[in-house]
Amino acid sequence: MLFFGVLVLAAPAGAQAGVRIANVDVSVVPSIRLTVVTSRPSSRPPTVTENGKSVVDLSAQNLGLAKNVVLAIDHSRSMRGRPLADALAAARRFVELKPHTDQIAIVSFASQTVLESSFSTSTIDATSTLHSIGVDSVYGTRLYDAIAQSARALQRAKVPGRVIVLVTDGNETTSKATLAQAIHAARVARASVYPVAIESADFAPAPLRQLARRTGGSFYAARSSKALKSIYARISRELRRTWRVEYVTAAAPGDRLRLRVTVPKLGAASSTARVGGSEPRPASVWRSVSLLLALALGAGLAGLLAFSLLGAARARLRWGGTDHEF
Repeated sequence: MLFFGVLVLAAPAGAQAGVRIANVDVSVVPSIRLTVVTSRPSSRPPTVTENGKSVVDLSAQNLGLAKNVVLAIDHSRSMRGRPLADALAAARRFVELKPHTDQIAIVSFASQTVLESSFSTSTIDATSTLHSIGVDSVYGTRLYDAIAQSARALQRAKVPGRVIVLVTDGNETTSKATLAQAIHAARVARASVYPVAIESADFAPAPLRQLARRTGGSFYAARSSKALKSIYARISRELRRTWRVEYVTAAAPGDRLRLRVTVPKLGAASSTARVGGSEPRPASVWRSVSLLLALALGAGLAGLLAFSLLGAARARLRWGGTDHEF
């Protein structure tokens, strides 16, 4: 089975012109997905060229308009006190200021992940749910499971714009899902992830940075929970300047794509991507294709050796005047 890897290089000129390609996702080829961020909101969608040719049948969603948003809140034991109170207050403020067409769902995560409320345009539903979340009494932070559950909820949503905003102060500890599986789930759901990390002495931000980068979102670091309200406001402003673009390519595995995105009156940006590669077999079954071939070759040689020995034995028996069937 084929999968598709991507190397993305954003051109400096594009960034200076007010257009930035935040992510190119070729994991679901023939569909190509791009996340485009502009310097200011634009009502006119981006246009795209692939290897110099204009892309037709382009689908573009402005995340500043109607979208489904999952607010994922870490309520593990390390969040007790001021961090959780500030996180919930910032989330409530985000809900209160959302566009009226946005639908919000709440996911809480600690030793378990829970879909606290389903998608609704009502601000009352989300804010009342946020008021009910308290600190978990059991150890654990199932961060990757929270991303996977949020993605599954978004996958059922009818609105094409899909976003996960996650706040945490700690590292992953007890999830069944891996980081790669969490990223895959978000991509399948066409969801951009915006992780917000409350910094601490032992916090490792690298997985959250990777999660944001590979889904077309942005990573935000908060020196303390007091900064969460301003960070949520920054995310809201960034979403108003973000487009999710998708089209179907005719590229084959191994092809190199030269992509250029243009936003009227704001400028352009370029990226490159290469399509190709093969999916490794699960390690629990076969370590590699070479091992499988080696085993097949070994079995063949063993069969030839056994057939040769059998022929020699029969010849010796015939030489002694007796013919035995084996």
